[in-house]
Amino acid sequence: MIFSLLKKYIVCTALLPFVFACSDAGDRVNVTDPANEEAYAKYMAGLGNSSSSNEGGASNCVDTLKQNAIHNSCTDGATALFNNVSTSYNDVSLTCQNGKWYATGVEFGSFADERDGQIYKTVKIGEQTWMAENLNYEPKGVPSDVDSVKGYDWSGCYDSAPSNCETYGRLYTWGVVMNDSNCTYLDSNECNPDAKRQGICPEGWHVPTDKEFGTLYKTIGDTLWAGQNLKSANDWSSGTKGYDIYGFSVLPAGFWGLDDENEVFKFYKGGAYLWSSSQYGSPKAFVWVFIGEEPYVKRILFLKAEAASVRCIKD
Repeated sequence: MIFSLLKKYIVCTALLPFVFACSDAGDRVNVTDPANEEAYAKYMAGLGNSSSSNEGGASNCVDTLKQNAIHNSCTDGATALFNNVSTSYNDVSLTCQNGKWYATGVEFGSFADERDGQIYKTVKIGEQTWMAENLNYEPKGVPSDVDSVKGYDWSGCYDSAPSNCETYGRLYTWGVVMNDSNCTYLDSNECNPDAKRQGICPEGWHVPTDKEFGTLYKTIGDTLWAGQNLKSANDWSSGTKGYDIYGFSVLPAGFWGLDDENEVFKFYKGGAYLWSSSQYGSPKAFVWVFIGEEPYVKRILFLKAEAASVRCIKD
C-alpha cells in the first residue's frame, strides 16, 4: 500500500522530458505517445484544460496545455499547466480569468489618466504593476508633424494616422519621454535617468529603467521566451502570435527612425519597441524589442531622436 502511494507520488511529481497530463486513474501519462490513445487524442485536439478530480484522492495532477491550445476559451477558475518549449522554463501554472488562460497570480486592473481621461488597463506581474497597453498621451507643446522629428522633440501616430494611436498608442522621441530639459538628445550631463523619472507618464507612474525591464523578464523566466509570452495574441502580421499568458499584451506599433540615412516609419504590425529611461551616452538610449518572427525579447540602442512606444510602470 505504502509502495503504491509512493509510486503514484513519484509519477505525478517527477520532472520528465515529455508533455504529461492526468489520466482517469490519477497517474501522469505521456500525452505525446500515440499508445496512450485517449490522452493523445485530447492533446492533439488541444484539450485538457482543468484539474483532474479522481476518486480516492489518487492524485492532484493538473492537465498540461499544448502551445496552440493556449488561445482556447476556458471556464473561469479552471487551472492548467502550460508546457513551454524553452528549457529555461518549467511548466507555467495557469488560471482561467474572463474566459482566457493567464499565468496564476497575475492581477488585472485599470486607471484613468487625469490629464486627458484616457482609461488604461494594468497588470501586476510579480511585484511590479505595469500598464497593459501603450501610452497614448498627447503632450502639450510638442510637435506632431512628422517633419518636426528632425528637431528631436516629437510625438505622433504611426504613419500620421490617428487610428494607429488609438490602437497602438503614440510614438515618442526620448527627450519627450523623459520630459526634462536636462535629458534631451545631446544635453544630458545633468540627466540621471536611472533614478525613477515620471517623465511623460501619469502621476504615480514612471518610465521604466532598463533594470526594471530586466526584473520583469526574470520574474517570468528569462528573455529567451519572454517575447512570445508577453506579446499580444492579435495584430501581429508576421510570425506566430503571442501567448500573452501574463496579460502584458505587447502590440506591434512599429517605430520611426533612420534607415540608410532615410527617415521612415518601420515595422508596423511586425515589431514593438519600448523605451527605457536608461541612456547610453548622449545620443542613445536603450529600447526593448519584440519581433513577430522571434520568441525572444532583446535590448538594442536607439538614437534619442528616433521614436518608439512607452509602457509606464507604477511607482
